[in-house]
Amino acid sequence: MCKKRMLEIMGLLNKITEVIGLRILKSGFAIIFATYLAMFIGLEHAATAGVFSILSILDTKRKTLQVGTNRFISALVGLGLSSMLFTLLGYEVYVVGIIVVVFLPLARKFDLESGLQQDCW
Repeated sequence: MCKKRMLEIMGLLNKITEVIGLRILKSGFAIIFATYLAMFIGLEHAATAGVFSILSILDTKRKTLQVGTNRFISALVGLGLSSMLFTLLGYEVYVVGIIVVVFLPLARKFDLESGLQQDCW
């Protein structure tokens, strides 16, 4: 009985993915998961995590993991660099420009470009 029910569910999922597409289905689940995770850890704007999850869904698992890893590393490097420069130079607008001018070539040199917004290049 359980096996029959499982086959029915699999058939239903196949029909759903044929109609709306697997990528859209993955995006829907990603939005739900990311938003609830952000709410669970106490982020103030949890819906933003859902929006970013849409931008992170790619065609294959491998590409998705690669870009996700690059974005995480880029975020850590950017956080470290900006913390250092803001501490040394103060919280001024020109420091943001310096951070961008220093960070983008670093990201390119260490092949973290896929972790950045494409408009930067």
